Amino acid sequence: TSMSGISKTIVGSKNWQPISFDPTRKLAFVNGMNFGTTLVNINQEVKLPGMFFGADIKGWVEPEDGNRGFIAAIDPVTGKHVWDVPLKIPHWSGVMSTAGGLVFTGNLLGEFLAYDSDTGKQVWKFQTGSGISGMPITWERNGVQYITITSGSASLYNAIMADPNLPVVPVG
Repeated sequence: TSMSGISKTIVGSKNWQPISFDPTRKLAFVNGMNFGTTLVNINQEVKLPGMFFGADIKGWVEPEDGNRGFIAAIDPVTGKHVWDVPLKIPHWSGVMSTAGGLVFTGNLLGEFLAYDSDTGKQVWKFQTGSGISGMPITWERNGVQYITITSGSASLYNAIMADPNLPVVPVG
């Protein structure tokens, strides 16, 4: 029997990028994706080692609103979104939240971003010069706290998505 249809993308609604949990606010901060994949189920002989999908991947399906991604604050107990920020280009970076009420992440345009933990409002950005697919970290030296992220675009999204919203960004 052959079936076909549209599913969430084969790279997942939430891929490898780490989330962050704020124990004071009891919220998880997540970068996610919001586009689909057209799949046709096929009978596929399993040959190991190798990949097995059991489907023929026919292409990508754009979301109706054109936003391929989001950053969200989610209550992990109920699964309800407290706030969402829609994104034309999904962030392919990890997320880090701080006790000071900020959420840090990066995007494929090379912007290192800070959002307000309570509202999702973007409060700061810094252009690094290359796409970001790494994880933000925080560290302290001599009583001063620093926030750091690596910049150097290298992601599956850049390689296979043909996103018209993503210009050619210098690799790191």
